[in-house]
Amino acid sequence: MQKAVSSISSCRWDDLTARTWPYPHCVVVSRAREPDPTIVMQARQACGLATDAPLTSRQLAEGMLRLLLAPLCQQDASALCFARNPYGKPFLPQHPAIQFNLSHTRSAFAFAFARYSQVGVDVESCQGQADRKRAVAKRFFHPDEIRWLESLDDVQFLSAFTRLWSRKEAYIKALGMGLHKPLESFSCLADHQGALQVRDSGCVIACKLSEEWIEGEPAVALSCCLLPDASTDADAWRLLLLQDETPQNNRTDYKVS
Repeated sequence: MQKAVSSISSCRWDDLTARTWPYPHCVVVSRAREPDPTIVMQARQACGLATDAPLTSRQLAEGMLRLLLAPLCQQDASALCFARNPYGKPFLPQHPAIQFNLSHTRSAFAFAFARYSQVGVDVESCQGQADRKRAVAKRFFHPDEIRWLESLDDVQFLSAFTRLWSRKEAYIKALGMGLHKPLESFSCLADHQGALQVRDSGCVIACKLSEEWIEGEPAVALSCCLLPDASTDADAWRLLLLQDETPQNNRTDYKVS
């Protein structure tokens, strides 16, 4: 698998909520255990919910997003006002330079941030039945992607499909179109040098598409896509893994490959 993220490091939640803008980055939070009660409490407050209110996964994701955006916007997390583009992608009307995206699955949350450049992120758990996913690929994917997937046996196929779906989601989320963009209209495959490349309507797209494979039960495919403007150093991407501060004998560590 391509190692496209230039730097991977672990970090503490308190560090994340006090950071500024040294580089475009993606924050990954494992869901291998119950979330830290302090983070849950802060997320409730950021969403304006009562202190004893139960949180859905969507609300917890929004609360953490608000907490991560607050220092970048220099504004209180609960005061951030979101709007949506015609396709449903959220943005901050009062902070147009700050671009962000989020994704969550049962295994992880992921949040991507950039300045001026559109960004998309997707996490996908590697699970399910290969035959069903082969049918999905044949129906929705680009012909080049279908040919690549058809060359793989079932063991290879499931992880390859998961990675490919994650790449495609990250790209269409960076565009701000989501699934309004037909999945068969573009491909996200490795070129002859092994670098990930997006070809849309036959043209190579100038974007930074990176991926990581996070081992676990289940494993998770993570993809980030940056559509850089002239001022953005696309090679400065950083992947930040939230440090698990539970005791060693109860810890679930990240394994990135």
